[in-house]
Amino acid sequence: MKRVAVLTIDHRHGTNVYVCKDGGVAASVLAKYVRKWWNESDLGEQPADDWEAIDTYFDVYLEETYETHDLTVLESPDDLSGKETNL
Repeated sequence: MKRVAVLTIDHRHGTNVYVCKDGGVAASVLAKYVRKWWNESDLGEQPADDWEAIDTYFDVYLEETYETHDLTVLESPDDLSGKETNL
């Protein structure tokens, strides 16, 4: 079965949802989001490390959150047996 990573970012204007081929792509998308909005903040210089930037950004902007989920892509309803994911 194929698996995907789903990234959601909640912010004051709504929720962005990204379906990515894996967790690495989801992490890169999250880092790109943080770096884009970092420039419009007063957080100072961006850290070179993506995870440090992500952690700093979401520690400051507590009203913004993100989640990632590793999900199975169902090819048919018959694939459902035992594959439920509670979010």
